[in-house]
Amino acid sequence: MKKLSALFGGLIAMSANAGVDIKHDEFTLSLGGDWTQAKSSDAAQFNFTSKEKKTSVVLSIVSPLNVPKERLVEVATKFAQIRKDAEEKVRVGTNIQWGDRWVELKPSGDVAEVAYAAFDPAGTIFRFFGFVTQRKILSFWVSTETGDNDFSKKVFDEVYKGLKFYVP
Repeated sequence: MKKLSALFGGLIAMSANAGVDIKHDEFTLSLGGDWTQAKSSDAAQFNFTSKEKKTSVVLSIVSPLNVPKERLVEVATKFAQIRKDAEEKVRVGTNIQWGDRWVELKPSGDVAEVAYAAFDPAGTIFRFFGFVTQRKILSFWVSTETGDNDFSKKVFDEVYKGLKFYVP
């Protein structure tokens, strides 16, 4: 009975710590719960899913770059437009409802941020956040299969809090 109890205790401890814990040269990502990493054919792209949350996350890195500091906002604005165009291309013929969209240079002057949120008629809410530095673009896209905006924000915040990246 002790062995069985110890086994179940170990399994519970393992499932409580389950999830994603990635350490990469450009970032770290830690997500608890049922998050799993899916294989990607692109070495600069990392895919994660949570069945419990009905959510997919795609984290991407574009590097090495050589962007002058004074052009960070320009590059981020172009990147935002490319992302918007890609969302519309994937959903041709659907009426995407766009929410907040912005590009902002952080006070430090060494990072421009890009963000948007939207949903489609199928009930998918997707949020995007990216960082443009002189050396790279690191971004993540979170898609929840729910019409619940508050839930989608909560999952996005969980992913955002689990991500740390290195500047430049």
